[in-house]
Amino acid sequence: MRTFIYFIISENGKDAGYCGVQVKEDNSLYLSKMYLLKEARGHRLFEQMTNHLVKLCRDKGINRIWLTVNKHNGRAIAAYDKNGYRNIKSQTTDIGEGFVMDDYVFELKTDC
Repeated sequence: MRTFIYFIISENGKDAGYCGVQVKEDNSLYLSKMYLLKEARGHRLFEQMTNHLVKLCRDKGINRIWLTVNKHNGRAIAAYDKNGYRNIKSQTTDIGEGFVMDDYVFELKTDC
């Protein structure tokens, strides 16, 4: 089992959000979570964290970052688009009890 790595996103010495990533067996970086507090949005912290993850990938020889995002999460989709992530496919996952996750898979190439 591969371990998740978490990063705290700070602004002016205060916690503003976090992200969680996992290196997968295909040597990609799975971005499991990236959250910013409402008051921290629009301060380019998402861009800064993306840049940090790209640098991490380049240092480790990882050529892509990928994630899933709910198809109805317009704000997150816009942020990923703005920061160079590309929608590569749709994916529906049955999570039981009649529920499904209806997501897009986004990817950012890291030029490794």
